[in-house]
Amino acid sequence: MIIAEDVILSDFLSEYLNGEGYKVHVTKNYKSAKKIIYDMAINIVLIDIPNIVKEDIIKVEKYSIEFNVFPIIITNIDNSKLIMEFIKKGIGEFVKKPIELFQLKIILEKVKTTLKLKNKVKTLSSFSEVEQAFNGILGSTPSMRRIFQDIKSVAKTSATVLITGETGTGKELIAHLIHDISGRDKDKLMTINCSSIPKELLESELFGYEKGAFTGAYNTKNGLFELSSGGTLFLDEIGDMDYALQAKLLRVLEEKKIRRLGSTKSIPIDFRLLTATNQDLLELVSKKQFRKDLYYRLNVFNIHLPTLQERKADIIPLAYYFLDKYNYVHQKNIRNISEEATLKLLNYDYKGNIRELEHIIEKAVITSNNIITEKNILFPREYIPLHEKGTDNININIEKPLKKVLEYWKNEIRKEYLINMIDKYGWDVETIIEMAKIERSYFYKLVKQFNIVEKNSTKWKKIQQNEK
Repeated sequence: MIIAEDVILSDFLSEYLNGEGYKVHVTKNYKSAKKIIYDMAINIVLIDIPNIVKEDIIKVEKYSIEFNVFPIIITNIDNSKLIMEFIKKGIGEFVKKPIELFQLKIILEKVKTTLKLKNKVKTLSSFSEVEQAFNGILGSTPSMRRIFQDIKSVAKTSATVLITGETGTGKELIAHLIHDISGRDKDKLMTINCSSIPKELLESELFGYEKGAFTGAYNTKNGLFELSSGGTLFLDEIGDMDYALQAKLLRVLEEKKIRRLGSTKSIPIDFRLLTATNQDLLELVSKKQFRKDLYYRLNVFNIHLPTLQERKADIIPLAYYFLDKYNYVHQKNIRNISEEATLKLLNYDYKGNIRELEHIIEKAVITSNNIITEKNILFPREYIPLHEKGTDNININIEKPLKKVLEYWKNEIRKEYLINMIDKYGWDVETIIEMAKIERSYFYKLVKQFNIVEKNSTKWKKIQQNEK
């Protein structure tokens, strides 16, 4: 289906696509497209939106879910941040004007393959087919094969699933996959990160609230429990949920009813719950930081994701997956990774797992011209123990009280730790505070205390100019 008010564009695309063997239908707007989509079983829609804004993305996302079609947006605007928000959800693709037919052909072939295999996933027995369907991102190691079998077994049930694994191992991707091949895939997957929202706000986001329930509640709002009814709710970083709120979640799971904040009315709900954490919940239970009864209620079916170090055979396929992704984002055309670069990638330990590999490949794409070479693979600088920095021993000033000396070296360690974290993860503050187990406010306090500035920032440029 082509939806375009521009007749010249729709005629041009229609002629080309007919020549490529597609069955093409043309209309000028969403309203007139509805009947044709239902009658003709359309599954790919090209939508002309010359000057795209966020509201258009929301509209297209809603449209794709409602009619179960895959949208390809044709636009003049190259807003990478906006585009990546859309692509990350797996909703669609973008083609920038002026249209390059070869690029459009590649995207259509990719979409066709994905749709065909995604429809087959529900009955697949061959892992290789699934691997193709998801662009190799699931991997081919024995551990990932077993995980896929687990996903295939549990997806069609209503069982609650607990997904565990280190930061950056792909827990959210697995949640999306379970939803996509479940019987609830025609309804929404609602996602929230329990560690990124204050406990009071998290409760209102989950339960919703009535008008006037608290200061600022000017209108009634449906919570995620209600919004996910009929579909799936994914609670990421469940280990960080407030202890008191855990009791309320347990009650919801047992009663299948909720009350909005400020209401006395119970509302029946029907949703599939998926949760994820990078923490050891049993250890949190022993510390009285996580409810034991909730743990057993969530851990009906556990999927544990291995680290990237434990699935080395997947490093290079994943690297090429991210290469394709960032070729598109940064408008590059890099097709290969050299043998030396490949060996370098294979011999790194990836403490940040898949997320760290993704950042490394994005940097490589940015700094490469035709091929990714060894020099384009930029790992964070190694942490050097203090006693190895220029001298054989730590320079301890015995003329000062021990308390002062300890305070000095504590600050040096804090500074060194922070610099190494920033070197490794860039200014990805969410990842740093998660890995360091510190509050966001404390991170910025240390940044200010040690005068650490982001390269490319205005402050950094002024420092460089002053040094010159």
